[in-house]
Amino acid sequence: MRWHQAKPQQASVLLAIAMRNAERMKRLVDDLMDVHAMDEGHLTLDLKSVELSEIVSTVLADLEPTARSKQLRFAVTQPQEPIRLNTDPNRLSQAIVNIVANAIRFSPIGGIITINMELSANQAVIRIDDQGPGIPEEFRDKLFTRFSRVADDHAPGTPQGTGLGLFISQNILHELSGSIQLDSQYKSGARFIIRLPTEQHQAGRGSERRG
Repeated sequence: MRWHQAKPQQASVLLAIAMRNAERMKRLVDDLMDVHAMDEGHLTLDLKSVELSEIVSTVLADLEPTARSKQLRFAVTQPQEPIRLNTDPNRLSQAIVNIVANAIRFSPIGGIITINMELSANQAVIRIDDQGPGIPEEFRDKLFTRFSRVADDHAPGTPQGTGLGLFISQNILHELSGSIQLDSQYKSGARFIIRLPTEQHQAGRGSERRG
């Protein structure tokens, strides 16, 4: 069926499909460019003082329409004292987006995605929980490798990812002196834990090195 032969409603459906395919292709190209930069050691960082809750709020606002399409709700907890980081807000946002987007993809309709921020031993800790099927045990060893994807039957009816999101997130967090891991003890879905040094801790370490 050609575009000029399609009825308005059919044309609208075809346009929506084309836009989704174009967006997937753009994500793949962007991810491949990031992977190439990481392989070459050319990943650029723009470090600045930021508050963690502001980054998380922006990420969730950007993903809200996608979550709403599955009737999902974000539940966010954070300490009263602000958690300040000396980090690249855009790169950190990119890393968190990949994790939350996966949580949306694998969550059941009407589920809750929990994002908990806290301070622990001079570290900012972010826990992202979903209520999906969890990560199959046989897949966990290759979870953070490039082009790794959980089988589609764990997320029926949702678009495939590029298989690069977790690999990219791990590498970004490593460049930001942080880490990410899957909590293998969590049994109610999947829980990812991100750890980053606080601004105060980094400043203290810098003073020690200068001394």
